[in-house]
Amino acid sequence: MTCKPKRAFPKSERARRGLTLAARALPATVQEQAHERKSDLLQVDLAANETREVEIIPKREEVLRGKMTLGDTPVGDARILAIPLDAAWSSLLPSAMTNERGMFQLRLPPGTRTFDGIAVHPAFDPVIARGSVRPGAVVWVQANQLGGTLVVNSQEPHEILLLHKGAEFPVRKVAALSGRTAGKEQATLTRLEPGEYVLCSLDKTACASGYLPPHGSVTLTKPQR
Repeated sequence: MTCKPKRAFPKSERARRGLTLAARALPATVQEQAHERKSDLLQVDLAANETREVEIIPKREEVLRGKMTLGDTPVGDARILAIPLDAAWSSLLPSAMTNERGMFQLRLPPGTRTFDGIAVHPAFDPVIARGSVRPGAVVWVQANQLGGTLVVNSQEPHEILLLHKGAEFPVRKVAALSGRTAGKEQATLTRLEPGEYVLCSLDKTACASGYLPPHGSVTLTKPQR
């Protein structure tokens, strides 16, 4: 569970808070000079009615600015979601929506330099790629309507990964975000952008790959280990 205290804590202030749950992640937020800051995620194990002193040191968030277009036309109302790869993050993944000019601003945890991103819009193919945070840079997300159908077959009891353009996302997450179907042993992902796709177990010891052509289809079956 993630708690965001509504009080603003100045840097290095020590706050005593009583928690009744066995463990909570405590990212605190403050407003400082119009820039939002957060503390690192902290796991606190407490017994019932126990209190503990916690030092909260806010750090500046990383802000990713970008624009999504179809050619030169802005794409509004698209959802942008990212998984930070080199910073602690909670179960609530950073996400943002594009405005009428196609612009978006995504707040990432302090220290994020690399992330796996996905952009989804009902009228366009989901865009999946690995990106980096560069101060002052604007990320350009290019939408298209060339997507094909990827059928995923797997008897893996656990989640499986879909790799594309360096990014790694659970198959069920891609299906849920893009409104596609995912059964127990088969997932059908329609209108995925063309390109090379790799299907892997979580530990990447068993993988299968294939090329999805524009407006075409490909079936990937994860090898049995």
